[in-house]
Amino acid sequence: MGRNAILNQYTRSADLEPVILVKFFSLAEGWTSVHPFSLCKRLPNVGQFSVNQPKERGTIMRSQIASLVLLLIAVPLIAGVPDTAWTRTYPGPYGTSFSDMLQTEDGGYILCGNKNYGSGWGENNSWLVRTNAIGETLWTRTWAVGTLEEFRAIDRTSDGNFILAAYHDVGVWATEETGLMKVSANGDSLWCRKFDLFPGRDNINDVASASDGGYFLIGTCGGSVDVCDLTVAKFDAAGAVIWTRQIHRDIRTWAQSVVAMPDGGCVVAGDVGQSWPSPAQALLMRMSANGDIQWERTYGSADRESFGAVQITSDGGFIMAGATLTMGTLTSDIYLVRTDALGNPLWIRSYGTPLGDQANTVYQTQDGGFITGGQGGAIYGGAIGYWIIRMNANGDLLWQTPTDYPYGFAVRGVLQTDDLGFMACTYYGASLVKYEPEQASAGYVTLVSAGPPDWEYRLHWQEGDVDLLVFSNLYPGTLGSVIGEAALTGWAATSGNNFVMFTSPNALSSGSLSGFVLSCPTRSDLITWVAGDSSGYVDGPLPVELLSFTALPGNGSVTLEWKTASETDNDYFEILRNDEIAARISSRGNTASGHEYSWTDAGLENGSIYAYTLIAVDLNGAREELSTIEATPTESDALITEYALQQNFPNPFNANTEIEYSLRESGRVTLTIYNATGQLVKTLVDGYQSADRYHVSFNAGDLASGIYLYKLEVNDFTAIKKMVLMK
Repeated sequence: MGRNAILNQYTRSADLEPVILVKFFSLAEGWTSVHPFSLCKRLPNVGQFSVNQPKERGTIMRSQIASLVLLLIAVPLIAGVPDTAWTRTYPGPYGTSFSDMLQTEDGGYILCGNKNYGSGWGENNSWLVRTNAIGETLWTRTWAVGTLEEFRAIDRTSDGNFILAAYHDVGVWATEETGLMKVSANGDSLWCRKFDLFPGRDNINDVASASDGGYFLIGTCGGSVDVCDLTVAKFDAAGAVIWTRQIHRDIRTWAQSVVAMPDGGCVVAGDVGQSWPSPAQALLMRMSANGDIQWERTYGSADRESFGAVQITSDGGFIMAGATLTMGTLTSDIYLVRTDALGNPLWIRSYGTPLGDQANTVYQTQDGGFITGGQGGAIYGGAIGYWIIRMNANGDLLWQTPTDYPYGFAVRGVLQTDDLGFMACTYYGASLVKYEPEQASAGYVTLVSAGPPDWEYRLHWQEGDVDLLVFSNLYPGTLGSVIGEAALTGWAATSGNNFVMFTSPNALSSGSLSGFVLSCPTRSDLITWVAGDSSGYVDGPLPVELLSFTALPGNGSVTLEWKTASETDNDYFEILRNDEIAARISSRGNTASGHEYSWTDAGLENGSIYAYTLIAVDLNGAREELSTIEATPTESDALITEYALQQNFPNPFNANTEIEYSLRESGRVTLTIYNATGQLVKTLVDGYQSADRYHVSFNAGDLASGIYLYKLEVNDFTAIKKMVLMK
């Protein structure tokens, strides 16, 4: 669809009005945000989401079009469901089920659940299955103890093995209903622990590997599922109990999911309130490494909400999935809440059919969006359907499977695979379903050559006709031009205040095209591009390319040192001390090889913390904040009076960065890297070090883009900081 088209229609019913999703450009203001003219509407006779155009919002937006000129771009709101690559059903009598899964390092999968050994419900053994990348069984393991045995959840351990949370029937295990089992990568049992941790019935629901090598186990205890308390237990690496917590908030306080945090604590999701079907609220609780509650949040109020899954998002916040009656139609709907790192909501979404729905699992995809799995249709009685929903980072619906897929019922695990496809496992029916990667969008952009002053880009075609390419989030004054292939095929550039737009009467419909140039005497870490319905980020123009910025504390002084890789038309550097101007340092103006700078701030108070911000100011007076660092002067420049972990530099970074830390006393030091889900990805330091200052280089060339955390531990000191990898 060309740039002159203004809408894309997608409905599941012929009587619905079209959806319009419009992106606006203003020559005066540059790129503005995407404005959807759509809200979700449920169709009782269809049982799936559709969309409708609210006329009052459409009227408001149309009145703004006069002040926004040049371009209306159609953006598809919902993509198609990816093709099914293959399915596998793992035979077993009625009741054989999968509860959880992981993708293994070899591209295969490991799944846990229960396998029925009898003729009726409740005659199950705990069950573990390992497959190759196409779902073929490599081995299976079963453990038989009681009449109802089930692995509820699985997680990786820090030594490359697996930890499993097990439920055991009270009839055989007496009051010892909690089980924790560690198995090797080959499925051999390394150890198994049985516990009677809390009074009444213990109902275990999830397990997570802690950052110290131990484990968190969460669930409930009490007389029934409707009269119970939330329980959290912490174990060491050998499965010994370190501490337990029983938390009572109302008649029913329920824990359903747990994630471990890099600082040694955990986050628990569930619900709190009264017994079904009386009101209850979804619950999110943050706990320290010692089991203390740091904060707790509840969501929903009018009827009943619950969380069935929680994950850490790439920005350090959380995404929770579950069920809502407050936002539902006839019964419950799937409920999604995204929050910041303190549990404050960023957005709340519901997705539903008229028959009753809930989500059991949620996963953040590589593009920052989400995929959730559960069931669509009559949770509390009647058939339980199979449902997967794919959303973007704002929770907007991208695609969904029909609820009558013949792959078993109730999706219990879903993830994005190494090839960017998707995998789901079902509870009833014990099936594994592999989806192909999503269909490519219009295209993507790569950097051909870097400036300053000229930056050339290549546009790659993937689908449809691409006759529009827009760069935004640019440094003011950036100009666009075309050379080579782009010029020969009729492309032209239009430059705005903070965007450049390339258009052509000859759309790109295959291959790729170079020759799109941005000219600016400066450099940027990331700029935004849009090509048709595709968008992304790429290196582009901004003030100064900074290589390093360090602070060296002395006796009543701090010396700042920084090094640039290149400067063009840079006038001077401004240094802020605690947000106030402390100095202005003349720059080299123009240099392709960069320069080293140093400045000492004297007359400071020893023991006080000073924050320094380095700002580049160009010849036009435009300011760009480059980096901020803290330092504490000491009585002697050779004396280190405290443990400290500094912010890595550069940050964000592409592949390489430096981490600095100080040791007040000698001791065993560990410096470790964790991903956003709390999994250990790399150990940089593990050994004895003397009191001193240290610099450690970290190469993340084998890691994916995203937020990572680095953790320093020495003696009784622990510190954690966040860094952003952008490739």
